[in-house]
Amino acid sequence: MTATSILPPVKFCKKCQCETEWYKCGSCKPCKAAQRKQKRKEFPEKFREKSIQWKKDNPEKVKASYADYYLRNKSKIGERTSAYNSKNRDKLRVAAAESRALNPEKARTKNRNRRARKLNAGGVLSKSISVKLYKLQRGKCACCGLLLGSNYHLDHIMPLVLGGSNTDDNVQLLRQRCNNQKNSKHPVDFMQERGFLL
Repeated sequence: MTATSILPPVKFCKKCQCETEWYKCGSCKPCKAAQRKQKRKEFPEKFREKSIQWKKDNPEKVKASYADYYLRNKSKIGERTSAYNSKNRDKLRVAAAESRALNPEKARTKNRNRRARKLNAGGVLSKSISVKLYKLQRGKCACCGLLLGSNYHLDHIMPLVLGGSNTDDNVQLLRQRCNNQKNSKHPVDFMQERGFLL
């Protein structure tokens, strides 16, 4: 295959009044693009529905195109994001506070994951771990057995600073007071202090 056969054919278009590239079907590329643009203006709902349906039918292609776009424009996106964040600090702070108030379980999990990343502990907690543990513990503190209330803490059984992992099997729900008392103590030592283990 020669290099000339790869290039699209160029012909004179009577509508455009210039030499342009043509599709194999015999239509001028700029004219076809203008037609599509006009139809999109006339029937926006139809095109929106088609676009939504195509995205549903081709999730891998959509993901790949977003990833490709991000890789090609990483620095631009970073600059835009930092510029927006610096201009709208108060707005973002208020939105974050509202989000934490509406989703306290999600905020707890996010804070634990962030802390684990800082300590290079490894592992990521699942998003719904607080809800699962609340049901499993029947709304009671794993340490003292009293009702958790609304201000309970998501605690690492084996603390991260002592080599514990940030995984679902290493967390429990404690009352704020119990978690503050436990702090970063070894679980066996802490329970012995409280007289549970001998």
